[in-house]
Amino acid sequence: MSRIKTASEIRKYGGKGEIIEIPNLIALQLNAYEEFLKPNVPPTERTGGLEAIISEVFPIQSYDKTLALEYLGYELGRPRYTPDECRSLRLTY
Repeated sequence: MSRIKTASEIRKYGGKGEIIEIPNLIALQLNAYEEFLKPNVPPTERTGGLEAIISEVFPIQSYDKTLALEYLGYELGRPRYTPDECRSLRLTY
């Protein structure tokens, strides 16, 4: 048979408050995205991120070295839909 605990026997662990401030996780993701793509940096001045990854692979040459596929740069355009329009149309943004 169990007995009911008194107020002095009950421990409360939820009243300590926040120990550390919770970071803005969306800002972390957006900053990482900006650093990876560097959309506002001119193509000739991009050094890291996606530019570095693509530059490692190119140029791609054929086995007999008669043809080569070269990488010139990438350009990001404006999205077709806003985030709210994507939600209503059930599309990804």
